[in-house]
Amino acid sequence: MKVWHTDRFTGGFGQVQVTFPLDYTLVAEVDTYRSDAAFRLTNAIEQPWHLNEEVRLTGEPTRSTSVGDVIVADDNKTLFLVLPVGMKEYHGIPQKFPANLYGDLS
Repeated sequence: MKVWHTDRFTGGFGQVQVTFPLDYTLVAEVDTYRSDAAFRLTNAIEQPWHLNEEVRLTGEPTRSTSVGDVIVADDNKTLFLVLPVGMKEYHGIPQKFPANLYGDLS
């Protein structure tokens, strides 16, 4: 899976309209087929996340994966938007995401 971080990171605060992939940077490729595992492996839990053996950095080490970031499945058609709790699955690229990730996503 590929992990993309938003270039307009707000830390979950504020309302910023973002479009994938325009407003994102590819930060890592992760050897897993599960979005939850890709999220866990790109977070600094027991060590800096870029030291996890399943992770291949695509640039310089950066912050942990957070709200508003995207994980793309290997089919390059399914993506997962990281929410304050869990993820929302989308199909197709590009995608425009809601400005308020704490609002109604149904």
